[in-house]
Amino acid sequence: MNVNSTINAWGWAIDNLNIQTPITGFERTLAEASFTIYPNPSASSKLVLKLETLNDDPIKVHFLTANGSAQQELSIQPVNKQIEQEFNIGDWSDGFYIVKAEVGGAIVTRKFIKNR
Repeated sequence: MNVNSTINAWGWAIDNLNIQTPITGFERTLAEASFTIYPNPSASSKLVLKLETLNDDPIKVHFLTANGSAQQELSIQPVNKQIEQEFNIGDWSDGFYIVKAEVGGAIVTRKFIKNR
C-alpha cells in the first residue's frame, strides 16, 4: 500500500490486490460419497452399511447413541475395496443413532433413526 495524499486523494492506494477465483463447490471424498446406510428410518431389525474405499485397509465402524455412548464398535475388512454388511439392530432401543466410519485417516458419519 502506498500513501501519498496529493496523488491518491485520501492517501491510500492498493497496488497489488489479488482476488481469488470464486469457490463454486467442493469435492467430496470417495468414502464420503459412497457411504450409505439403509433402511433409514429403520422399522426392521436389520440395518445395511455399504461403503466403497480407496484400498483394502480395515475400516473401523462405530455405532453411537444420540448422547455419544458406544452402542457397537467393530473393524471390517473390505473385499475388492467394498463393504456391504448387515447388522442386527433388533434389540436396540428406538431412537437416533450415529454411524461413524474411519476410512484412511478420514472420518465420515451418517445418522439413522430406529423405530418400530
